[in-house]
Amino acid sequence: MKRCLPAVFLFLLVTTFSFGETDTLEICAGQSVQLNVTTSGLFYKWDPLSGLSRDSIPNPTASPSQTTTYIATIWLPDTSGQLIINPDFEAGNTGFSSNYIYEGSDLQMEGTYTVSDNPDPFHSDGAWSACTDHTSGSGNMMIVNGDSSDYVKVWGETVNNIQSGTIYVFSAWLENIWYSPSASPGKWTQLQFSINNTPFGELLVANTIDTCQWLQFYELWNSNSNTSAAISIVNRHLVPQGNDFALDDIMFAPLKTVKDTFVVIVHPYPVVDLGPDTVVAYGSEVTLDAGNPGATFLWSTGETSQSITLTNITEPVTVSVTVNSFGCEAGDTKDIGVGCGEIIIPNVFAPDGPAPDNRLQVYGTGFGNVDFMIFNRFGEMVFRTHDPAEGWDGTYKGVDQPMDVYVYYFKAACLSGGPVEKKGNITLLR
Repeated sequence: MKRCLPAVFLFLLVTTFSFGETDTLEICAGQSVQLNVTTSGLFYKWDPLSGLSRDSIPNPTASPSQTTTYIATIWLPDTSGQLIINPDFEAGNTGFSSNYIYEGSDLQMEGTYTVSDNPDPFHSDGAWSACTDHTSGSGNMMIVNGDSSDYVKVWGETVNNIQSGTIYVFSAWLENIWYSPSASPGKWTQLQFSINNTPFGELLVANTIDTCQWLQFYELWNSNSNTSAAISIVNRHLVPQGNDFALDDIMFAPLKTVKDTFVVIVHPYPVVDLGPDTVVAYGSEVTLDAGNPGATFLWSTGETSQSITLTNITEPVTVSVTVNSFGCEAGDTKDIGVGCGEIIIPNVFAPDGPAPDNRLQVYGTGFGNVDFMIFNRFGEMVFRTHDPAEGWDGTYKGVDQPMDVYVYYFKAACLSGGPVEKKGNITLLR
């Protein structure tokens, strides 16, 4: 149960400190990061609000669109100004007053208390749990069997060195030491803070079915012109049953603020552009540049430089690259097809001449799926092959063909997938 005054008002009345080094966090554009204030405060305020999931918690998620400096203001007690003489009861039954009766061994009677490290032995019927203190788990606490009288002082202390015009934190830890499943919701322990005989703030209610569960309660008090304060915790529970509790770590100290700074650096993703897909001539050389100097690179070829060169490209290839800049990765892919090189079909050949000119052959690179046909002047096909390395020797059905002009038709597919066609005349000489 936390209450607070408006942040602007508090800022005028409390001392502000900065602590620690600035935390620098790096993210990629569009990502988020959690900011974690390690100082435990009563409440928090972040500035600016842009990109934050919440502005009043110690660990908001930041999703800024650009590099942003976030400052957390944390309100907490100035423990160096703690005014309670025996806040954790380690000094025993001293330093405070109570309108309840102190008992050293048995708390069966309502309106009694003791200071010890375990409630269990002080209730002979075994109804109280064996709880440990809040401070260390092995120290003392104030153990109380509350009665049904309203506004009775359970614990109190008068402090005389109050600073006027100052915000103070009045805080205490409370736990149930007894619980019965048959107890109604109205049978929880109910206490309230009081200063100078004036109760203030909401009730301190240990509303949990689990015993030995410490809950912190606090209120803020403005001293105004006061220089002393009779501070106390009073009973507000009017039903005896269930009014069994323990108090520990009582705090009355000036409120202060501390500030923590976080710089969230937003890195853009690298822009990677290898250019449009392309088709190159058979045996060509291509250089690809991923840009982004200073980044790290990983190509599908295994290379790690900014640019690479592909040499003697004889078949289609797909090349990709991943670029990492400040942990932000992007990439691109480029398809490189292989086009047909120059295709040469001689227009004259002499079958009776010396090799290799005694065969009519297709010369070129970068193509496949060949269909090469030769026709005589009567439209009769005298030669056909699907192997570009197989040339025509000038015969048809084993018979030398006469010297004449023949027509050829050549069709193939470039390695890039595109078709190529050629046709023309061939002169056979003898």
